[in-house]
Amino acid sequence: MTEMGGGFGGKNRLIVEAPTALLALCTGRPVKVTINRDEDFMDSRPAPGCWVRLKTGAAKDGTLLAVEGRIVWDGGIIGGGWGPDRLLGSYRFPNIRLESFCVRTNKPGPGAYRAPCAPQTAVPCESNLDELADQLGIDPVEFRLKNALVKGDRAPSGTPLAHDWARETIRKAAEAARWGKRRLKRNQGIGIACGNWQNGSGATNAFVTLAGDGSAQVLTGQVDITGLHTVMAQIVAEELGLPVAKVSVRLADTDSVPYTSVSAGSKAAYTAGTAARRAAIEARDRLLKEAADRLEASVEDLEILDEVVRVVGSPGHSVSVAELVQDTVSSGEGPISGRSIVGSIPTCPAYSVEVAVVEVDPETGKVRLLDLVVAQDVGKALNPMLLEGQMQGGAVQSIGFGMMEGYRHDREGHVLNPNLLDYAIPTALDVPNVRTVFVEDPCDYGPYGAKGAGEPPIIPGAAAVANAIKDAVGVRVTEMPMTPERVLAAIQAGRATAGN
Repeated sequence: MTEMGGGFGGKNRLIVEAPTALLALCTGRPVKVTINRDEDFMDSRPAPGCWVRLKTGAAKDGTLLAVEGRIVWDGGIIGGGWGPDRLLGSYRFPNIRLESFCVRTNKPGPGAYRAPCAPQTAVPCESNLDELADQLGIDPVEFRLKNALVKGDRAPSGTPLAHDWARETIRKAAEAARWGKRRLKRNQGIGIACGNWQNGSGATNAFVTLAGDGSAQVLTGQVDITGLHTVMAQIVAEELGLPVAKVSVRLADTDSVPYTSVSAGSKAAYTAGTAARRAAIEARDRLLKEAADRLEASVEDLEILDEVVRVVGSPGHSVSVAELVQDTVSSGEGPISGRSIVGSIPTCPAYSVEVAVVEVDPETGKVRLLDLVVAQDVGKALNPMLLEGQMQGGAVQSIGFGMMEGYRHDREGHVLNPNLLDYAIPTALDVPNVRTVFVEDPCDYGPYGAKGAGEPPIIPGAAAVANAIKDAVGVRVTEMPMTPERVLAAIQAGRATAGN
């Protein structure tokens, strides 16, 4: 089966699949439906737009006291809405009054796009914090450290926090960006912003079988996006003492495995990785039991290393994994295998903090991104290369959201830029080398303490750029994307206000 690659939420709902299936049923013939780029823009569930009014209050010492606001979502032709709790960000508020509304419009119906609705709400939340910090004369990093959620608090989802994940991520991001130590030129600015995401959970499974040559096969119903099966193979190899090359992962449908929930919501590696580890541990326990009988040793005295089960401290007293598996084929208990069927596991929030450095041309409004640091609370980095790709990719998408991407409509709801010439996305020329920082403080539930990592990095980037622009030229841009036209308009409005 050909893997689909990244999803980002765009494959969560049916678009052309249902009419294709219906046409095939009606005609009794194979049917292929192809949509062109214009049609894709008209009906592919873009991220929703919104309007936000937000008031944030704090004491003179910088302690946040209250937040009050209203958010109105553009529900397009399908309606539906999202809660206002994302406006709380990663901070403690003793007094909260938030409202959320959704309106139907004649625009395309919205859908999920990597951390749905979180980048949109991070901009007003983090902008307000910077404005407060400026009025109180407090450094933005110190202001966030003072008010970030800490161990013992509850995340907006209600989950109790077992660690100071948010504050540690803020510290590591500021340190990597040399906050307070950089010498910036005229019209250059630096900004910081935070984001958080509660990774999902749901039904998944993993079945591990050992073959006579000492290799292992993993069967799962969890669809691979951005390297999931590689991570599952790594986990099984770790538990069974095998090289990763001797572990294969195969995707199966519901003819072969139980129902598996969607690979989305930063849940795939978190849940399927847990299932893979549990299944591998079950197979390992059986392997050690067989080896204990063969080597006349207790299970507690055995270890699996380099495809060999051996007595700890006696490398010569050993037996290969392949030999053990071959011996069990015709034994009473049969071949060695393990399985894990997971309904759901508890989840916890993951935090992402980004620091952006920009240069603004005050005569044209053009913003050039000079540096971008992405620090993320990952729990445990299972595959650092894959994780770095997730963080860099999400951060670049956030920059696209904040600086250039956006549908334009006429009064009838027609999309005016339904192509990749008029709908700009970031290229290598628009983004500097994105520097990544892993914050590893394991959670209690994911495999080896790992957290879901796909969605957090898209959340704070645009807000960090907005704060950097304010630091550079002293004006606040309040509409996304922050195009040169909008930045220039804000600069001119600031000049007019100063003149008056």
